[in-house]
Amino acid sequence: MSVRLSFILPCYNVDRYVAECLDSIYAQGIPENEFEVIAVNDCSTDGTRAVIASYAEKHNNLRLIDHETNLTAGGARNTGISAAKGDHIWFVDPDDAIKENCLKELLGKVEEKAADILFFNFEDCDERLQLNKKDMTFPASDILSGQEYVQRYFPGRLSRFGIIWRAIFRTGFLKDNGLQYPHIRKAQDVVFLWKSMLYASRVCSVDNVYYRYRNNPYSVMKHQLEAHVAFADRILRGYEIEKMLTGTKVDLLPVIHDNLIQAVKWSANYNLELIAPMSDQEKEKYYHEIKENKEAVTSLKPYMNRKSRLLFDTSLGKTYWLWKADLLSKRELKRKG
Repeated sequence: MSVRLSFILPCYNVDRYVAECLDSIYAQGIPENEFEVIAVNDCSTDGTRAVIASYAEKHNNLRLIDHETNLTAGGARNTGISAAKGDHIWFVDPDDAIKENCLKELLGKVEEKAADILFFNFEDCDERLQLNKKDMTFPASDILSGQEYVQRYFPGRLSRFGIIWRAIFRTGFLKDNGLQYPHIRKAQDVVFLWKSMLYASRVCSVDNVYYRYRNNPYSVMKHQLEAHVAFADRILRGYEIEKMLTGTKVDLLPVIHDNLIQAVKWSANYNLELIAPMSDQEKEKYYHEIKENKEAVTSLKPYMNRKSRLLFDTSLGKTYWLWKADLLSKRELKRKG
């Protein structure tokens, strides 16, 4: 029998939660040869690896892959995609859990519908996985292309598609289209899922609940990024979305095109507020991020307003100290004016 599903877990410093996640995966009541678990240890510094290794000793369908360098959650998921042998993929965060005995039903639905992407709903839980509320965003739907699905059920709201673990993907669809997570620290799943929706020809949703999301105060993704890293992520995210506009192989529906344009404009223009509270050390790092991401910054210039274009033109054309002096002089003139 072929492997029907590959669970992909991007693991970084989750030793307090990953056992509970794995327990939920193995509480499904179906033969273990029907699914596999790919746990990617992304250079954890706690006991994460040891916990996963102890499960691998008991379960032949669990593969532990170690990264030599930290690639963040997106990079770990890319490693999982490359290694996946299952017909479908479910990206599960290792500090969350899935519903007990849900897998037979979920696989039955995605196989019956021959879906590239199938969406479902989830439980929002506290840190102890006690239910806060059910999120019932997705309806029972018809089968449509990804773009048509957004247009019919979420018109003008492509932003609703940014949570990767409330969907299951056909592995062949991801690999045939070369779909990978971008190398940014935050919101890689947004870019990945949006691009997937552009290319998918068979998308649907069910109104069932299969996932349990933990409000984890220790989550890496909940930590505030340093200002210069937040800037780089914002620019690179806009750059990736801009490439969807200009480089996609499919025709974009007007509503999807407009959504993407708005997302790129936000990335290109909402950066000035990052500068004001920065320390001198942060300003220097910010400046060097602009220089290092020159290609991405330049690609977003057509979407920038006058103030943003002036900021980046000045930054790209000056040494750091001239750039800093220029910022200080403009701030002083504004104060006096």
